[in-house]
Amino acid sequence: MKNLYFIPALLILLSGLISAQDAAEEVVEVSTVEALLALVKEGKTQEQAANSQREQSFMANKNKQASILAAEKKRIGQTRKNS
Repeated sequence: MKNLYFIPALLILLSGLISAQDAAEEVVEVSTVEALLALVKEGKTQEQAANSQREQSFMANKNKQASILAAEKKRIGQTRKNS
């Protein structure tokens, strides 16, 4: 009996996910090869910009962590020296 309620609920959930996915996808119709090439180039440019941003963020975080590590090593060295 519990399965009778479970199946419709699952179907409703899945249909909601599918319709949300369809709404999120942008469909662009391409009529020429040149238009397709332009879309590919635009996507590549956007992807490169996003990758560059992620790389800058990663490097900033890496440098911050290296700075914290160096400061802690220095503090530990001073503590051992004073002991």
